[in-house]
Amino acid sequence: MKKFQFHLPRLGRRGKILRNLLATLLLLTLIWGQFLCPLFWPEWEFRRAERRLLLPPSEVVLHLDSPGGRIYREGQSRPILRRDHQFIGVGDGYAITVALKDRPPLFSAPHVYVETWDLSAQEGKVKVITTSIANLYADWRREAEEGFLRTYRFSMGLVALDLPAGTVQGELTVEEDGKTYQTDSGVNDAGVCLFSFPHLEGDVSFSYGLPYTLRLYGQDGAVLLEQTGSIPQSDALITIGFRS
Repeated sequence: MKKFQFHLPRLGRRGKILRNLLATLLLLTLIWGQFLCPLFWPEWEFRRAERRLLLPPSEVVLHLDSPGGRIYREGQSRPILRRDHQFIGVGDGYAITVALKDRPPLFSAPHVYVETWDLSAQEGKVKVITTSIANLYADWRREAEEGFLRTYRFSMGLVALDLPAGTVQGELTVEEDGKTYQTDSGVNDAGVCLFSFPHLEGDVSFSYGLPYTLRLYGQDGAVLLEQTGSIPQSDALITIGFRS
């Protein structure tokens, strides 16, 4: 009885060249990612941040993609365009936010900021986390030769997770220094609300501890849930692969 043997087809000269090129490309990609070089897609940067923290892949519930700063270098009339990306992922009892600030098109690393949240520590039925939302980027031309200047303006954002079934609209009220600010939000495809407060500018850390009231409405306008609490602070803020 003859034994079954499987033989790979013989490659010609062109086939061998193509095989070697593919193997080299794969090896270079692995080395590129291992040494914190910029990856080609922002989603890959998000997943790499998870792996660096030894976290399993989470479910992405929100991806914010906004225009970044325009950088004018000495002797150039056209700016270098950049973009900001922010991912929010939810896992088993935790949430992770990864912000890619000033991400250029290719071959230059963004500033990567990671925050983690222990959702099981929050008492409310609906879990909330904060995020910084880009409001305005001002373009500057710097006359000095040493480089460039960027300015940023951020506003506070709050994301509501684990919404009750049937929620179609949310309303959030925040109190600061005796003033009351209110905004509303729809529900995205992943079932979360993003509330933005453009009038509350500055580093999002200023908002920690501010009292809030959250109301969630159903299709018929009935209140499904009303929850009060204080805006929580993340458990950790980590910078990964920071490149100036």
